[in-house]
Amino acid sequence: GVVLDSTIIKENRFETGPQFDFASYARFRAYSNLLVSNKVEFRSFKREFEQNCGRKMLNLLLQQQQQQSMATSMNSSSSQNTNNNIEVILKKSLQDVQTLKK
Repeated sequence: GVVLDSTIIKENRFETGPQFDFASYARFRAYSNLLVSNKVEFRSFKREFEQNCGRKMLNLLLQQQQQQSMATSMNSSSSQNTNNNIEVILKKSLQDVQTLKK
């Protein structure tokens, strides 16, 4: 069987794949039970959840891209152009995610 103590779960320090799998399943099951017991309308919850995750992910990617862009600003112009293009794409994607909320 899978052995997990509370420290492993709290700190997300899984030593094996089965530990991670079990913890993921347990969390998913707990969240699912909360949604069912609170009679949450799943479609709107799912849409809002995905928008929030997408927004957060795109913001993280945009921050990382801006940091990389600053670090490579002294490199060749073609490298800078590529970084600028990626940044434009990330910003556009973030705007698209924002408009989905409306």
